[in-house]
Amino acid sequence: MTDNLVNYSVADGVAHIELNRPAVSNSFDLPTALAFDEAIARAEQDDAVRAVLLTGAGKRFSAGGDVASMVAADDQAGFLLALARALDAAAQRLDSSPSPSCALCRARSPAPGTP
Repeated sequence: MTDNLVNYSVADGVAHIELNRPAVSNSFDLPTALAFDEAIARAEQDDAVRAVLLTGAGKRFSAGGDVASMVAADDQAGFLLALARALDAAAQRLDSSPSPSCALCRARSPAPGTP
Protein backbone atom coordinates (compact mmCIF):
# COMPACT_ATOMS: atom_id res chain seq x y z
CA MET A 1 0.00 0.00 0.00
CA THR A 2 2.94 2.35 -0.48
CA ASP A 3 1.20 4.09 -3.41
CA ASN A 4 -1.61 5.30 -1.14
CA LEU A 5 -1.54 8.92 -0.02
CA VAL A 6 -3.31 7.82 3.15
CA ASN A 7 -3.21 4.28 4.54
CA TYR A 8 -6.17 2.86 6.43
CA SER A 9 -6.40 -0.25 8.57
CA VAL A 10 -8.43 -1.49 11.54
CA ALA A 11 -7.19 -3.75 14.32
CA ASP A 12 -8.76 -4.45 17.70
CA GLY A 13 -11.35 -1.72 17.24
CA VAL A 14 -8.79 0.97 16.38
CA ALA A 15 -8.77 2.59 12.95
CA HIS A 16 -5.24 3.57 12.00
CA ILE A 17 -5.10 6.45 9.52
CA GLU A 18 -1.57 7.11 8.32
CA LEU A 19 -0.50 10.02 6.15
CA ASN A 20 1.80 8.43 3.58
CA ARG A 21 3.92 11.11 1.92
CA PRO A 22 7.12 10.85 3.98
CA ALA A 23 9.31 12.32 1.20
CA VAL A 24 7.50 15.65 1.70
CA SER A 25 6.99 15.33 5.47
CA ASN A 26 3.40 14.17 4.92
CA SER A 27 2.39 17.63 3.79
CA PHE A 28 -1.13 18.05 2.44
CA ASP A 29 -1.79 18.65 -1.22
CA LEU A 30 -5.41 18.51 -2.39
CA PRO A 31 -5.47 14.77 -3.24
CA THR A 32 -4.00 13.95 0.18
CA ALA A 33 -6.53 16.15 1.98
CA LEU A 34 -9.39 14.46 0.12
CA ALA A 35 -7.97 10.99 0.85
CA PHE A 36 -7.61 11.95 4.52
CA ASP A 37 -11.27 12.97 4.66
CA GLU A 38 -12.28 9.73 2.93
CA ALA A 39 -10.33 7.68 5.49
CA ILE A 40 -12.02 9.51 8.37
CA ALA A 41 -15.42 8.90 6.73
CA ARG A 42 -14.55 5.23 6.38
CA ALA A 43 -13.72 4.98 10.08
CA GLU A 44 -16.89 6.86 10.97
CA GLN A 45 -19.03 4.37 9.03
CA ASP A 46 -17.33 1.24 10.38
CA ASP A 47 -19.23 -0.16 13.38
CA ALA A 48 -16.11 -2.08 14.47
CA VAL A 49 -14.16 1.16 15.02
CA ARG A 50 -14.11 2.38 18.62
CA ALA A 51 -11.15 4.78 18.33
CA VAL A 52 -9.07 6.48 15.64
CA LEU A 53 -5.27 6.77 15.64
CA LEU A 54 -3.67 9.32 13.29
CA THR A 55 -0.01 8.94 12.35
CA GLY A 56 2.41 9.98 9.65
CA ALA A 57 4.80 7.71 7.77
CA GLY A 58 8.46 8.45 8.35
CA LYS A 59 9.93 10.93 10.80
CA ARG A 60 7.17 13.54 10.85
CA PHE A 61 3.43 13.55 11.44
CA SER A 62 2.76 16.37 8.96
CA ALA A 63 4.41 19.57 7.81
CA GLY A 64 0.99 21.09 7.07
CA GLY A 65 0.15 22.41 3.63
CA ASP A 66 2.31 21.36 0.69
CA VAL A 67 3.90 24.68 -0.30
CA ALA A 68 5.27 23.27 -3.57
CA SER A 69 1.79 22.31 -4.75
CA MET A 70 0.47 25.72 -3.69
CA VAL A 71 3.15 27.54 -5.70
CA ALA A 72 2.63 25.28 -8.73
CA ALA A 73 -1.13 25.85 -8.85
CA ASP A 74 -2.38 27.91 -11.78
CA ASP A 75 -4.96 29.54 -9.49
CA GLN A 76 -3.17 29.79 -6.15
CA ALA A 77 -6.05 31.46 -4.34
CA GLY A 78 -8.49 28.86 -5.64
CA PHE A 79 -6.11 26.06 -4.69
CA LEU A 80 -5.71 27.38 -1.15
CA LEU A 81 -9.47 27.72 -0.77
CA ALA A 82 -10.06 24.16 -2.00
CA LEU A 83 -7.32 22.81 0.28
CA ALA A 84 -8.67 24.70 3.29
CA ARG A 85 -12.19 23.45 2.62
CA ALA A 86 -11.03 19.84 2.24
CA LEU A 87 -8.99 19.94 5.46
CA ASP A 88 -11.79 21.69 7.33
CA ALA A 89 -14.24 19.02 6.19
CA ALA A 90 -11.88 16.33 7.48
CA ALA A 91 -11.40 18.14 10.79
CA GLN A 92 -15.15 18.69 11.21
CA ARG A 93 -15.83 15.02 10.43
CA LEU A 94 -13.20 13.89 12.93
CA ASP A 95 -14.50 16.30 15.59
CA SER A 96 -18.09 15.10 15.21
CA SER A 97 -17.17 11.42 15.18
CA PRO A 98 -18.45 9.37 18.11
CA SER A 99 -15.06 7.62 18.29
CA PRO A 100 -12.26 9.27 20.24
CA SER A 101 -9.16 10.12 18.23
CA CYS A 102 -5.53 10.80 18.97
CA ALA A 103 -2.45 11.64 16.90
CA LEU A 104 0.98 10.14 17.36
CA CYS A 105 3.56 12.81 16.57
CA ARG A 106 7.21 11.83 16.49
CA ALA A 107 8.81 15.24 16.75
CA ARG A 108 10.36 17.48 19.32
CA SER A 109 8.33 20.38 20.51
CA PRO A 110 10.82 22.39 22.53
CA ALA A 111 9.65 25.09 24.89
CA PRO A 112 11.32 28.48 24.80
CA GLY A 113 14.69 28.37 26.49
CA THR A 114 15.20 24.62 26.12
CA PRO A 115 18.11 23.18 24.19
